[in-house]
Amino acid sequence: MVKLVFNEDDGPYESIENDNDETMEGGNDEQGGGQDLSELRNQALGDATARIRDMAQNDQHAALSVIMQNSPSLNALFEQPNPEVKTLAIVLYVFFNDAPISTFEVAQQAVLSPPSSLIPRLQSFSAQAITKEQYLRLCGFFVDGFSLYPEFTLNKLSNFGKLGEALYEWCDASFTLAHLIYDD
Repeated sequence: MVKLVFNEDDGPYESIENDNDETMEGGNDEQGGGQDLSELRNQALGDATARIRDMAQNDQHAALSVIMQNSPSLNALFEQPNPEVKTLAIVLYVFFNDAPISTFEVAQQAVLSPPSSLIPRLQSFSAQAITKEQYLRLCGFFVDGFSLYPEFTLNKLSNFGKLGEALYEWCDASFTLAHLIYDD
């Protein structure tokens, strides 16, 4: 565990406790002791990023498994004229296409053309392939606390069964992976 104590005269002073309740102490770099505070912060951020990436990849794979189990229902789901399904089709379109969207019908056609193409595209998706423009378009669907598209939530898509829920979870996990790349 790392405890940082700030001393007005010396700057940050760190105290690191190991599992044996022993304490190792060191001052800031100017005093010649201890690890640089920015190194500790960068290491912690790198560790947190790796954990978030692992969780998102696990969520993506779990959602894909449910989608594959329910694949016979994909066409029926996207034929529904509900705002939740329309928005889902648009979000999927943005994940797979760098071109702007003109209508729901264009997004629906692109997502399900041919109907058997959606699962292979979900399986082969890489957040590395997302452009900055795609990421920025997707941000409007995944804003914390306030969404520009209130019909695009896990709760709303859960009304369409496990398939709707899994498709939302795949999108959410995929956006998280893209966010790790483009978050400034």
